[in-house]
Amino acid sequence: FQDNQKKPAVAQPAPAAAAPAGAPAGAPASGDNISVAQDASGRFILSIPAGLWNIIQANNGFAGIAPTPNPAPNADGSYTVSLDAAQWQIFQDNQNKPAEPVVEGVNITRDNSGNYILKFHKQHYETLMKNGGFEGITASPQQNGGIYTLMLSEAQMKQFNDNQEKINQEGDDSISVSLQASGDYMLHIPAPLWKMIQLSNGFAGINLSPAPVASADGSYNVQLSPAEWNIFQENQAKAGSQAKDSSPPGENEISVSIDASGCYVIDLTTDQYSMMKSSFAGIDVKPTTGSGGKMTFKLSEAQWQQFQANQAKAASGQAPA
Repeated sequence: FQDNQKKPAVAQPAPAAAAPAGAPAGAPASGDNISVAQDASGRFILSIPAGLWNIIQANNGFAGIAPTPNPAPNADGSYTVSLDAAQWQIFQDNQNKPAEPVVEGVNITRDNSGNYILKFHKQHYETLMKNGGFEGITASPQQNGGIYTLMLSEAQMKQFNDNQEKINQEGDDSISVSLQASGDYMLHIPAPLWKMIQLSNGFAGINLSPAPVASADGSYNVQLSPAEWNIFQENQAKAGSQAKDSSPPGENEISVSIDASGCYVIDLTTDQYSMMKSSFAGIDVKPTTGSGGKMTFKLSEAQWQQFQANQAKAASGQAPA
């Protein structure tokens, strides 16, 4: 027992690219920690959550370790890796090496011939593909699990950087998307697009908590997990197909649009207004009436939020305030 106490404690991986230090050895791996234990033979047994596994792969966390660990995922998506003492030391040294990112979420190194080696998480690569990130580049990536590896020449790297600048230019008609070190996606949404996304129920199935707060220019920054990012993209695809297939509202449907000033414009017949009068509770707005008897309401952002809240209460059987 006394001899065991003199043995040095098992160190945890440095926080640079894997997990924060101080995770208890042998504890179950959480979403942002690696569990490390030592078996009877002295080997180090690492339990690595799926999200951290992708980050370690992208940052060459197993460089210098042969054969390169390539375990099958466990039932919960985590990975188990066994390292001897020398390999464990190499792994820790790798975590302390600074990455060389040029684009957030992309690991970039250079090989001996001067080519650039880019590593992407699968979802980030697909996002860049959809947004023109590889426009003018003919090189094809190699895929290993959830990581894409792409080799670019000097000229291709310049083209890649130029493409990223175009993608990241913030405008009123585009969403800027960047991949965080955690694997989450950060969306910068200009004010006009925010209104359109809200109008098309673009965050359906996504719990935005805490609720995003508008920046000084009216734009919003929203952080989504990979699963939420997939839902968001699916919602946008649905909204796009509905816009293409849209036809004039039917007799019992209401028309909602956004005008140049950013107000929400709701067109209702007198019968529709009678049925929906409770949805305007607490909203001080006077409609204009057209020649055909249609009533047009113009709502501010705050009034639109109140209108939606009133409709949600009505749908759940609650009386609007």
